[in-house]
Amino acid sequence: MTAQGHPRARFRRAIEHKNLLGAETSAREMGVVDLGEALYLVVLVAEVDPEKLDGYARRFLARLADERRLRLAELDLAVTALRALPSPRARDALRALLQHEGRPADTWHG
Repeated sequence: MTAQGHPRARFRRAIEHKNLLGAETSAREMGVVDLGEALYLVVLVAEVDPEKLDGYARRFLARLADERRLRLAELDLAVTALRALPSPRARDALRALLQHEGRPADTWHG
């Protein structure tokens, strides 16, 4: 499969072009979306279709809490940041939480 046809490459292009339908479709095809990729999708939803944000934000928050074992104060920060999306400061705060326990958020920065 070429890079153009790989779901992860299509996902990244869809995020860069603010194509929510393409990003959602590619994410489903990928099967496993890492937490950093999930954040890109949540931010895109906040920008393009804020009516969908609540559902995406809940799922992201649940994964974030589980995968990063955040403290209550950190979860509070995450909720506050999710409410403030698509603000760049909110996005940066969420990226910082992805770094919790020294784990990098992702290897791709869009």
